[in-house]
Amino acid sequence: MSVIHDDAAAPIRHASVLYPHRASSAVGGWLRARFQRIRRRRKFLRLLDFDDKMLDDIGVSRREVEAAAGLPLSQNAALELQMMAQLRKRREQAGQPR
Repeated sequence: MSVIHDDAAAPIRHASVLYPHRASSAVGGWLRARFQRIRRRRKFLRLLDFDDKMLDDIGVSRREVEAAAGLPLSQNAALELQMMAQLRKRREQAGQPR
């Protein structure tokens, strides 16, 4: 004789109750990513210590660095800065004002 279990009567439990290590690792992963973004932004902000000549040598303007530095942490400031500088250079080559 086999025993049949009625799973429909069993209470539904949230995954974090059944697997608490998964919930804590998800929070830990989120925190690690957040701190990594903060570290990257702090490194990026060091560009503001450069003088305008040095910034020009690497192909960006102070205004572009400041604009990228003001972006939310969820956005990659370095990539945004690169796109801003490329757009400015294209406009300059086309003879358009900034």
